[in-house]
Amino acid sequence: VWHLKKNGYPVLCAPGSDAIQEICEIFPFQNFDELLAEIKKRNISEVIVGPEKYLAEGVADFLNSHEISCFGPTKKAAQLETDKA
Repeated sequence: VWHLKKNGYPVLCAPGSDAIQEICEIFPFQNFDELLAEIKKRNISEVIVGPEKYLAEGVADFLNSHEISCFGPTKKAAQLETDKA
């Protein structure tokens, strides 16, 4: 987030953290439908997923299926990191 902001990119974070809140606007969401609604409302063109929790839950698949550009692996690919078995 810091690097994107430093290079002049507008950045919003969801859900964000207390530390992130110090450098950019954050917004919460309860489910992927709420996230999608906020992305569309704010006309966000690119999503970069950080927390592996959301990748493991399939956020990249969900956003891509709604034609939202998302930088992050699919749910299946995220299993390499999240499923240690």
